[in-house]
Amino acid sequence: MASHMTSVDATGLGAGDLPADVFKLIVDLTANPFVVIRPDGLILYAGESVERLLGWTPDQIAGKNIVEFLPAEQVELAIVV
Repeated sequence: MASHMTSVDATGLGAGDLPADVFKLIVDLTANPFVVIRPDGLILYAGESVERLLGWTPDQIAGKNIVEFLPAEQVELAIVV
């Protein structure tokens, strides 16, 4: 039986009753970058499309703070939101 993601799994992803492998496949094949970010800005997960569109591999950005990747003029806005 495939594992299922509950409301929050080890990576912080939430997908209800969708099997984890199906959720990851959908996220990785989407044309848009998919990133899960905690309220404090820590990047918990990034889909494969991040590399294709932004140039960084998921491993390069996971575990870092989103402000490290934002232009200086957007950092203040990101912290407020």
